[in-house]
Amino acid sequence: GAPTIAGVPGGSSATIQVISATDVEISGFVITRLGNSVATWNDPLNNNGLLASSSPGLHFHGNVVTGNRNGLNLQFMTGALVEKNVVDDNRTGMQIVDWVTNSTFRENTFANNWTIGILFRSETAGGSDTTGTVFANNDISGNWYGQIEYRNPDAHPTTLKNFSGNWVGTTTPTIVATNGGEPGYAAQIPVAFGG
Repeated sequence: GAPTIAGVPGGSSATIQVISATDVEISGFVITRLGNSVATWNDPLNNNGLLASSSPGLHFHGNVVTGNRNGLNLQFMTGALVEKNVVDDNRTGMQIVDWVTNSTFRENTFANNWTIGILFRSETAGGSDTTGTVFANNDISGNWYGQIEYRNPDAHPTTLKNFSGNWVGTTTPTIVATNGGEPGYAAQIPVAFGG
C-alpha cells in the first residue's frame, strides 16, 4: 500500500536524485522505474532508484527499491542513515562510490539483485573512503554474482570496512580476491522485462 515513485524512460539518471541538500528524509515509498523493457533497459539515463551525492545527513528509511539498474547509488556523503529498507530485484543493490563516511547502514535487506548486493567502487583518484561508516544487521544474501564486492584499482588506497552482525546467506562465506566478472548490461536484461 505504499505510494510508488517511478522514473520515466529517458528521464534523469535517477528516479530520486538528492544533490547537495542537507538533512533530507525519504521514507515509505516504493521506488522503481517505468519502461523496463528490452528497448529501454540499456538507456544510460534513469538507471538509479536513488542517487545521493554531497548530501550530509540523508535519512533513507522504510522504502522498497526494486526494478532499477542500481537500487541505491551513494557518493561523497557523510552522516547518512540508511535503515530498514528492502532493496531487491535490481541489477545492483547498492553502490558506495568514492567517499561515504561517518554513515550507518542497518537492518536493510539487499537480496535477489542480479549482480552484487553491495558494491564499493572508486571513480576518482585517491580511492574510496568509508571512515566511520558502519554496516550492521543487514541481510545481504541471494544476490546472483556476489553479496559484497570491493572493486577498486590497486593504485588507490583502501579503507577497512566495518561490518558486524550481517547475514550473507551462510556462516562460512567464500572470499575471493578477484573481480566478480558480472556480465554487461546488454547481456543481462531480466526475463521479466523481455530479456
